[in-house]
Amino acid sequence: MGKLTDKQEMFCQEYVADADLNATRAAINAGYSESTAQQIGSENLLKPVIKARIAELQKDRLERIGLTQDEVLIELKNFAYSDITETLTLTVEQIKELPPEVRRLITQYKKVTRKLLGDGSEGTMIDETIELKFVDKMKAFEMLNRHIGFYEEDNKQGKSEISINFTD
Repeated sequence: MGKLTDKQEMFCQEYVADADLNATRAAINAGYSESTAQQIGSENLLKPVIKARIAELQKDRLERIGLTQDEVLIELKNFAYSDITETLTLTVEQIKELPPEVRRLITQYKKVTRKLLGDGSEGTMIDETIELKFVDKMKAFEMLNRHIGFYEEDNKQGKSEISINFTD
């Protein structure tokens, strides 16, 4: 592998640290000018030495945390294909009994108690529900597609080289 400049190394570090793998943000954080960051970021991702370094950093990180790419993709797949109807009418106890892959989809829950009928006496009906907030499925699909490489073909198709020849 060729030698990287200090800025290129910082770009690689920033790129793999960015949750969205945003090359423009990585370039800015690495010290490139904001006015040229988008172009520099795109160019950097095309350089074989930088691509190899990014792959190395991603592999090292996965090994360090004991996580495989397959495990990440399986979890993203679970998020993307989650079915909210599995948890619509559950109590707190039932939520605790759900399989871990379903419980991990819940990002927030709130117990809501409402008085339905009565004046507060013993015969008053109380409705207790659990409001659940789930992971963002579209974000999960986007991340899954990015990590699988589905966007790579789109990126290649979107690039075109145009040459204009001026003659007298």
